Amino acid sequence: LLYEAVSVTTEWSRNDDGWQLALSDLNLRHGDRSWPGNVSATLSIVDGVGGTVGVVLASNFLRLEDLTPLIAGLPYNPLQEPWQELAPRGDFLDLEIDLQSVPEGWSYSVAADFRDLGFDRTESFPGVEGLSGDVRADTRSGRMTLLTRDAVVDWPVMFRQQIDIDELRTTFVWRQGVDGVRLVSDSLTMVNADMQTQSNFELTVPLDGSSPTVDFESYFYDFDTTRTSHYLPVGALPAPVIAWLDSSIIEGHVPRAQASIAGPVFDFPFVGDEGLFEASFDVENGVLEFMPDWPAARNVHATVSFLNESLSATGTASVISDDRAVISGGIADMYDPIVEVSGVTDAEMAEIVSYIRSVPLFAARLGPDLSRVEAAAGFAEVDLALELPLRNLTAYDLDAEVRMRDGELTVEGFGLSATEIQGVLELDNLTVTGTGIEATLLDGPVVANVSPPEEMGYRSRLDVEGEIAAEAVGAAFDLQLDNYLAGQTRWQGSLLLPSNPEPGSTAARAPLRISVGSNLSGVALKFSEPFEKQPAEATSFQLDFVFPQPERLDVVGNLGAANRFALSLWNRPEGLSLRRGTVSFGGSYPLLPSRDGLEIRGTIGQLDLDEWLGVVADVASDTEIHSLLSTVDLELMDFSAFGQRLGATSLSAERRPPSWLIDIDSEPVAGQIVMPLDLARREQIQATMARL
Repeated sequence: LLYEAVSVTTEWSRNDDGWQLALSDLNLRHGDRSWPGNVSATLSIVDGVGGTVGVVLASNFLRLEDLTPLIAGLPYNPLQEPWQELAPRGDFLDLEIDLQSVPEGWSYSVAADFRDLGFDRTESFPGVEGLSGDVRADTRSGRMTLLTRDAVVDWPVMFRQQIDIDELRTTFVWRQGVDGVRLVSDSLTMVNADMQTQSNFELTVPLDGSSPTVDFESYFYDFDTTRTSHYLPVGALPAPVIAWLDSSIIEGHVPRAQASIAGPVFDFPFVGDEGLFEASFDVENGVLEFMPDWPAARNVHATVSFLNESLSATGTASVISDDRAVISGGIADMYDPIVEVSGVTDAEMAEIVSYIRSVPLFAARLGPDLSRVEAAAGFAEVDLALELPLRNLTAYDLDAEVRMRDGELTVEGFGLSATEIQGVLELDNLTVTGTGIEATLLDGPVVANVSPPEEMGYRSRLDVEGEIAAEAVGAAFDLQLDNYLAGQTRWQGSLLLPSNPEPGSTAARAPLRISVGSNLSGVALKFSEPFEKQPAEATSFQLDFVFPQPERLDVVGNLGAANRFALSLWNRPEGLSLRRGTVSFGGSYPLLPSRDGLEIRGTIGQLDLDEWLGVVADVASDTEIHSLLSTVDLELMDFSAFGQRLGATSLSAERRPPSWLIDIDSEPVAGQIVMPLDLARREQIQATMARL
């Protein structure tokens, strides 16, 4: 059955020039809907020479979806296929259609009110639902007024979701000319929960089937950018651009926007400049995430512009700190999409270090050494430029220039601060360079250069040259050496920052390395032999620091050509403490011992124990010495102890808790002494002497 129920009163009459069909009290039920009562319709057909010359249809009500079964059941006609594809629905009220034969074909006039008019979407056109208004038209011109509430636009090839319309008001006027139809609307107002728009446009449809041309201008008001993805034209923009806009726009408010389109509709978005697409809007209080996992730009206030396939933006934002950065950027070609962003900001150096740490990419590439760097003071102006290919986000290019002033940096676990830093660092992705950076270190001026290292496994090298007062070294490390150091000297140093192995690599990560060297010219060492030195003498001094593990610091070095040492320290929050080490006088290069404690070995020309005990009393307690020292094995050419000159002496001591085991062999004294570790307990001292 086409319809569940039909009732109607029908009158048929023949006139001199044709016939008329009148329907009254028409009631039709289709599905779960029935027509209202008192529906009437008339159909008049005027005959002339050669056939029908006029058709007039009038009805006070017509429901389009209820005509679908009737049209589908008729013999094939050109109306069936588009009717089935569009599935028109909605109600016409007070409908009047007049068709008249003219020499050129047919002329028509139509007048009706309509409500809840809708059509299904097609491949080329959107579907609509809920249109209401009225139409008055004839063969040459027409006028349609829309007064619609609660309408819906469904166009999945262009928008991923339906667009709800709370209110739509406009009047369309069209007129057919010799070459085409011109459609104009001077005021189209659309309101929904996300925004309000005011538009006007002109559409020209050529009669030869070529592309229509449009001249469209629209203003948007009060838009919440968290709803941007709902309105992105996925059918007009490349997928990488859509994906980046989806992920990067976090929040913001657009008080007003403007858009215009002028050109052939079929060529939009005018990649070959066949027409002109322009749009601009201001963003307030925006949050934009340029790259995944990077800190977002906050408090964005910017003007964004589109010109055909390009996008540009200028404004301010809080990028590194709460202070505003001047930023600009865009996408030159959305079909080869590369986001370009540049900006200048001023921030505290502590904020810059914190920002770098918060970027997972930097943290992963620089590793735990990044966490060692602390900025205690200073400011920097940062000028950055980012190129981000949206088809391959990992192939980004990041350049930055950091102009530091009055900075202060510390490497945790090293105990030194560089202050009054002035200079420029250049960042090319993760390669850092800088020349002539000035600072103060250990109360002396230094000049630093940063460059890519030649050493494998390292990312950056910092070379430092400067001048230092010897007294400042003791003060910096809290050593009581004021009576033993004097003068100042030139020195050189370097710092090697390791790179992290690539993901999936089994290679071990290289350790952080710091080196310091000087010839100590100008410095007096007021110790006894073998470390006594006059200011005019040049003596090689070298310290090499290696951080093999987070809680360890290894140090190797020398004072003079023959006096070398190798130390391994615990590097913990409470401070540095000795783990194990070796001091070697002459002979081969020292190695770390297999057990904890300090070993002293080698050959010394002259040593006065009484004088060195005085030095120890000044700089450390007996308890510290006893707890650190584990082994002594020395050949002394001229040894003095306890006021006696013993001459050539072999001296060894081994810490065997609870005692020291001491062997001494000299011309006046020879034998073995067992001495308690803690002399304060007044335990017995045992001596087995061959000579005394």
